[in-house]
Amino acid sequence: MHFASVDRIGIVVRKLEHGMNAYAETLGATFSVFEVDESTSRFSGSSPAFQTRFAVAQIGLLSIELIEPVAGTTIHSEHLETSGPGIHHLGFYVRSLARSMEQLRKKGYTVSMEGEIAGLGKFAYFDAPDLHCTVEVLQLSLTWPLFLARHATPYRLAKTPRARRASFGESCGSMAASSEAFGSSALALTPFLSRRLRGS
Repeated sequence: MHFASVDRIGIVVRKLEHGMNAYAETLGATFSVFEVDESTSRFSGSSPAFQTRFAVAQIGLLSIELIEPVAGTTIHSEHLETSGPGIHHLGFYVRSLARSMEQLRKKGYTVSMEGEIAGLGKFAYFDAPDLHCTVEVLQLSLTWPLFLARHATPYRLAKTPRARRASFGESCGSMAASSEAFGSSALALTPFLSRRLRGS
């Protein structure tokens, strides 16, 4: 199995807002935020009850996924406890999760978690010893735009003293960008998904 490029990077954080502020200030990212728990999601190996927050932003060709474990035990909370905040996985969009998992198993990769978020998609994490990292393969649901419309909230960067001294025009521009955060997050994925899935 050959991946043409990395589509996303998953990063575990202690506090979602701190991570979003850092990426927004440094890279100009705008995030869409949503939360899942055991009633809407399945994470293998997790505790019966869990709660996780996600923030997703498109930066160039790459999707940044920030992950905050809130409650319960999951692979993300275990990573935070043992390794601290940081990069957790490299992610790749695929057309067929089952086929991709079979191909990765043939490469000798082992599954560390299988999961599904209702309405968004299903995915699997693999330990990839030759890459020295965890790899995620993600098959998005056909209803993922509806999921984001219903459950995701655009995140507006917290104002700093410097930002409050910005000109009126800059402030208006920032507000407009924030109001379009959801739309940009969803629409930005479309061309990259089309490109990636054609080759999956």
